[in-house]
Amino acid sequence: MDTLDLSDLETVLEKFKQGLRNNRDRERFKATTLNELRGSIAKIQAQQHADRQLHDLNRLAPFLEATKQYGEVVHLFYKSSQIMPFIWGPMRTLLEITSSSRACNKAFDELVGLYEKVGEALPLLQQYEGFFLWERLFDVNWKTIKGGLLSIISNIVRHRDAIQNQANQSQMTASEETYTEPVFESDPFGEENYRPQRLAVCHWLRSIDPAADQDLFSKVRAEYPGTGRWLLDNEDFKGWFNPLYARIPPLLWLTGLPGAGKTILTSLIVEEVQSLTPLPRVLFFYCKQTVPEHNTFLAIARSFILQLLNQDKSLLLYLHRKHCDSNEAVLSSIPLAQEMLNFLLSSCKSVYIIIDGLDECEREERKVITQWFRHVVESLPQDAPDRLRCLFVSQDDRIGVKDLQGVAKIVIKPEDNRQDALVYSRVQAEELRHKFEFSEEESSRIAVAVAESVKGRPGIFLLAKLIWINLLAQISLADVEEQMKEFPPEINQAYERIMDRIIHKAPHQTRTGALQLLGWLVCAKRPLKWHEIQSLKSINLDQQLVDFARHKFSVSGKDLCGSLVELREDGTLELIHGSAKLFLIENSRYIDMVAKELELACICIDYLNLPAFTGQPTTERVLNGDYGFMNYAVLDWVRHLEAGTLNLGIHEDKIGRLSESLETFIRNHWREPATRVPISEGTRKRLECFKALDFYAKLEQSVAAWKRQLRLLTGIKSREVALDLGDFVLSVRKVLENIVTSSPDPATQKKIEDKYGTMVFKCPRLTCQFFIIGFLTQNERDEHLDKHTRPFRCTDEGCRGSIFGFASMRERDIHIRDIHPEEDSHDREFPTDEDVSQSMQTDITEAATVALKETPPPLPEPEPIPESDSDSVLEPEQEPYG
Repeated sequence: MDTLDLSDLETVLEKFKQGLRNNRDRERFKATTLNELRGSIAKIQAQQHADRQLHDLNRLAPFLEATKQYGEVVHLFYKSSQIMPFIWGPMRTLLEITSSSRACNKAFDELVGLYEKVGEALPLLQQYEGFFLWERLFDVNWKTIKGGLLSIISNIVRHRDAIQNQANQSQMTASEETYTEPVFESDPFGEENYRPQRLAVCHWLRSIDPAADQDLFSKVRAEYPGTGRWLLDNEDFKGWFNPLYARIPPLLWLTGLPGAGKTILTSLIVEEVQSLTPLPRVLFFYCKQTVPEHNTFLAIARSFILQLLNQDKSLLLYLHRKHCDSNEAVLSSIPLAQEMLNFLLSSCKSVYIIIDGLDECEREERKVITQWFRHVVESLPQDAPDRLRCLFVSQDDRIGVKDLQGVAKIVIKPEDNRQDALVYSRVQAEELRHKFEFSEEESSRIAVAVAESVKGRPGIFLLAKLIWINLLAQISLADVEEQMKEFPPEINQAYERIMDRIIHKAPHQTRTGALQLLGWLVCAKRPLKWHEIQSLKSINLDQQLVDFARHKFSVSGKDLCGSLVELREDGTLELIHGSAKLFLIENSRYIDMVAKELELACICIDYLNLPAFTGQPTTERVLNGDYGFMNYAVLDWVRHLEAGTLNLGIHEDKIGRLSESLETFIRNHWREPATRVPISEGTRKRLECFKALDFYAKLEQSVAAWKRQLRLLTGIKSREVALDLGDFVLSVRKVLENIVTSSPDPATQKKIEDKYGTMVFKCPRLTCQFFIIGFLTQNERDEHLDKHTRPFRCTDEGCRGSIFGFASMRERDIHIRDIHPEEDSHDREFPTDEDVSQSMQTDITEAATVALKETPPPLPEPEPIPESDSDSVLEPEQEPYG
């Protein structure tokens, strides 16, 4: 259940409010918190100390602790209740009044003594926390378990009656054959029983599954046996990890410089926790700066909720009920995510939480993550202070020092990884030996030389990896020997050598393509899929078309940029490490950030000015790939525009061409809005360079309205829309989806996949992550859309209200009250022992009645028959079991 029946207390509270003389007291009491009460008591004690009139206010401690715990229980079930402020408020007022004059000393002492007695009489409810949590899970799961139990009871009754009616062996066998359905479900929450609910919850959470990352990092470690095991002997780590004797509070911060191997160590820790017996709940997440869905508190919370569900299927119905009550197609409410995760964690006996890459998150997100998880762990009760353990992994920077102050810390030092670097180098040297066919002795020498060169260096692992990337890319043994004369002493110099090979030793066209691709990857506002990169490369602005056949890259991203880039399983092409992006940004001779931002702004805007975007989309244009870069260009043209114009500097000469593109863009896509949106000072500053243009007012309104469309979850009003881009995207997708659903031709499907990917069924909401990600099938997308438009669901899966939903919670609640009144009453009141007993008695009686109807009628006692005829006895006819 989600609320506790507090009607009696609320009635008393209302009477108390009515008895108050004025509204001022009512409002003061209502606003009082426990901290304010404690502060008031502290001031009284300080004044009494100064007056040498102490009254031992420590006597109030039992009352304060008991009411604190009571308040937490009330909040758990009844978040909007004002009960506790109206306990703390009057207490504060009484204490302040009676302490204000020496004439009231006796009254003050009596008052404190009274609160002391009440405090000693009140139970400490925190010890019953597990019961309250159990009660909530029981409420949502009982009907599931009850169904299985009634099936068992029904069969017991059937067997009992058959025995009492003295059925013989053959009759018993016939009865068993008649009842062919299973009578006991070993797992009442099995996948097959609750597949629709599970799918609904999974679609609602749409969480990142870190298992793929974990598998990747585990495979990397498997190639280099023993990597990272030095950490397991670290005393601070053992103090956090030990299942029996954890340091309190069980918080740990693993930190080190970029390239120190933090993520690989994290994967080792996850494996070690997963091997514990008994197995605790294991929650882990790898944050990634370049992927918006990988670097927020909400992303972590959604992932942890799904991981907990995967480890405890009995949580499904609780989550499904929350899903039905939510008005979001994808869980986006941080308070709701925190409430759910907190409840799920509270229901676990032992949980290890591991979060890698905190420094990959934005400052505010990082603060929310650390504060929330620290609070959850540091607030554990005294009888279970190590029930939750949390490990943070990040760089040792100023923000980390501030957010994780007081947390036990392990700093990865270069000497910690010395042996691991040697193991890694030996494996890489073997690969080099097979390429150039030199001796094992030479292979060993090279391995030791590389390992020695990185010893004691910051970012030892990344530095070793970059050195080996460069060595393995050489085309002759002489080149290898040349590179080994002097190894790069730090990471940026290692990147410099790799770039030197890509830029100066590659053919001109390869060099141009590599720099172009690296610039796109560095400046892209989100990770780009390879098919999007090919669409971008295929844009021919001179001929005003998209020409895949003549302009796409004829080689892979790795062929162009070597091991500086990696192609992920989901088709995105990314830089090998965050430090690679920083290196390229800091070296303008490779990538000029402002120039590249302006270039991408121009490309996006000119692309949206192509003839394909000024007329109605056609099947021919879709199959040609004209709209392969549309999703990116539509969302991010304004982001590149503002990023480029914010710091123009020496690039003012590029504004002329950009102005021409914008003028055409406004002419093609402007839609006169009935209502103007306000323009922020930030927007005005970024567009200042266009102020002299005739169309500036329209440009300003277009940018402001479009940014508003991208920001507001509910979208903006139609009368505020200033561009037709949203409607045009819908028309393109309609044609694309029609091709996919109507054409079974494999060649056509291959064309679509090459130019648009496999997830072509997208959400039309600009603010939804599935506007970009999409779905594999139309049915999945339509179910997702239903959650946007009719988000509130009936919790009864057999009801049409569960399928079609309701536009508002009020509509859904009226439906439940009118159609499922037993559900409504069940939600309001938890069953008493008497209710449970009566219900069980009724169920057993009903089950017995059913069983008696289904059991064969009692047979007369059979007459003795000769042994020779025993095999010919006919079984009584049975009605088939329906």
